[in-house]
Amino acid sequence: MKLEKDQIKYIIQQNDKNMRKKIIVLGGSGLIGRNLIPKLLIEGFEVLNIDLHKLEFKDQNYKFKKLNLLKSNLNADLIKDAKAVINLIGHPINKRWTDKNKKLIYNSRVISNQKIVNTIEKSEKKPHVLISASGISVYKKNSRKNTENSPTDDRFIANLVKDWEEPVLKCSGTRNICFRQAYVFAKGGGLFETIIKPYKFLVSLQIFKEKQIIPFIHIEDLCEIYIQAIKNQEYKGIINAVSPEKLTSSEIFKLIERAKHPFFHIRIPHIILKLIFSDFAEEINTSIDVKPQKLEHLKFKFKYSHPSTCILNLINKE
Repeated sequence: MKLEKDQIKYIIQQNDKNMRKKIIVLGGSGLIGRNLIPKLLIEGFEVLNIDLHKLEFKDQNYKFKKLNLLKSNLNADLIKDAKAVINLIGHPINKRWTDKNKKLIYNSRVISNQKIVNTIEKSEKKPHVLISASGISVYKKNSRKNTENSPTDDRFIANLVKDWEEPVLKCSGTRNICFRQAYVFAKGGGLFETIIKPYKFLVSLQIFKEKQIIPFIHIEDLCEIYIQAIKNQEYKGIINAVSPEKLTSSEIFKLIERAKHPFFHIRIPHIILKLIFSDFAEEINTSIDVKPQKLEHLKFKFKYSHPSTCILNLINKE
């Protein structure tokens, strides 16, 4: 029997749909989500982005659902048949740490994970994997060579990270991952954008202590880590998402100034940072040396592991 063109087209579309797997991204309008979602679509996944802020992609396999997870619960139907649930929700940390902001920073991360886990545990058909962003600030200030098994600290941001991760790590019936992410270097946001902006006015504005270790990861590598975590069953538990190479504050500015040539060099004293950011200033001026031990064991291949390739790649995109 000869099939009509429309029938053939329908069969191809149905087969394509069956081959695709649904990924739920919560908080996809942020820096990581804006870069990760297109890559998930290219990989052949269907993506549902659940967020407060609409992020548009002209792709038939992308959908958006507006939801404030702090005020509403996550409907189990939204995650039905999902291969992965990825939580990227988080109120920005790089603000003045008033009591109000600290509460928003904490609740946006901890409550969102609690609600996601509650929904998953009540679901008959659970996602294959639950992934949550997390942070390396859980480790002790000015500590060296931290692996996933290193001691954690007892300050606000460290306790936040532990409470952020706890629901995910205890979630039953799924493979669970918490990525302890370093500073994400990317165009259009994050630490790199903060550093590079003053150069447009021929100013080098230095906020770090000299030779302070800045743990970093290029956005391309981070997105690939998320994709591998969906595909590879060996990815589980706490994983340090950080480049294997060290980068100091002085190296950052030297690398940038090879391409940019500022007339003025201004170092912001810690006391000024303290006035602007309150207790967050202590985190800005903290060295934390972190190793991606698990990723190395998993033989993950970093594309931008060396600081110079990372920074020069981003400068060339300016």
